[in-house]
Amino acid sequence: MKEYISVKEVAKMFGVSDKSVYHWVSMGWLPAKRVSIGKIAVAIDDIEDFAVRQGIECINGKVTA
Repeated sequence: MKEYISVKEVAKMFGVSDKSVYHWVSMGWLPAKRVSIGKIAVAIDDIEDFAVRQGIECINGKVTA
């Protein structure tokens, strides 16, 4: 089963705003699933894939660079 985290947690990992994460999702760069009205969550595996595509080192769902 996939583990999901909030947009706020993703933003904190990458040192960006929530708005940036929503932009990545809306552009299709970062997959997400709707968990309730106005709320989405992102799978840890998808965060790691996104980081690799962006040239960012990410180990076990944590940005290391």
